[in-house]
Amino acid sequence: MNCSFTNCGPITTEGELNDKNDSGLFKDIEIAYNTFKNSPHTGKVFEGRNLWNYSVHHNVVDSINQQNNNHNGVFELQGNGKFHSNRFTNYQGNSIRAWLFSRGTEPLNVEIYNNICYNTRKYSGFEVQEMKWLIQDGKTTFANAFVYNNTVGVMNTSKSWEGQLLDLYQISGSLEFYNNLGFNLNRAVKPVTDMINYNGNAAGGMKRYNNIYKPNYEQAILDLNTFKSKHKGIGALL
Repeated sequence: MNCSFTNCGPITTEGELNDKNDSGLFKDIEIAYNTFKNSPHTGKVFEGRNLWNYSVHHNVVDSINQQNNNHNGVFELQGNGKFHSNRFTNYQGNSIRAWLFSRGTEPLNVEIYNNICYNTRKYSGFEVQEMKWLIQDGKTTFANAFVYNNTVGVMNTSKSWEGQLLDLYQISGSLEFYNNLGFNLNRAVKPVTDMINYNGNAAGGMKRYNNIYKPNYEQAILDLNTFKSKHKGIGALL
C-alpha cells in the first residue's frame, strides 16, 4: 500500500496450487495506491499464485519492460477477486493475466473494471484464462469473469502479436464483456471486431454488449492525459 517502486524486480507470494501441493494461500490480499515505473527488465511487478479474494486497485504503472520480451502479465493473479481503477502507460505485457479459480465448491467471480491501458509494445490489455491444474476436486472450482468499463488503446505497437482489449482463453465459467472502450488496436491478421482475441474454443458461455471501438483516440476520449471517455457510460468511469 502507498509504495513507489523504481527500477525494480518482481514481487511474488511464492504460493502454489496443483494436485500435489496447496501452499502459500493468501486471503483478502490488497495491493493499492502504488507506483511502478522505469523498470526495463522487471517482467511481472507482482505474481500471486494462490489467491482468494484479491483486491488490486488504484495502482499506476508507467515505462516498464522496455527490455523484456517475455509474455508478461504485469500483474499475474491466480484465483478470484477484483482488479480495478489501475492505470498502465508505456509498457509491455498484459496488464493482468487473470488465471481463474475459486476456493471451495461454489464459483466466485473475477472482476476487471475501470482500468486504463495505453501504449503497449506487445500483447492485449487483459488476459483471462483457466489452467487445469488450478481446478482440484473438492478444493477449488471454476470462476466467472466480468470485464467492463475499461479504456484500452494503442496495443501491440510491434504488431508481432494480437493487440486487442482482451486475450481470452478457454474458461469453464461464464464471461460478461460490456461497456468497454477501445481505440487504435492492432490485430495480427483479421480486422478489429469485438476487441477480443479468441484462443481455442473460448467463445462459449459469454455475453457481449455496449462495447465501442474507434480507430483513433480523438473519436474515443477527450485527451491522452485524463483518458476521459466521449461516450457516456462506456470506458473507464473516472
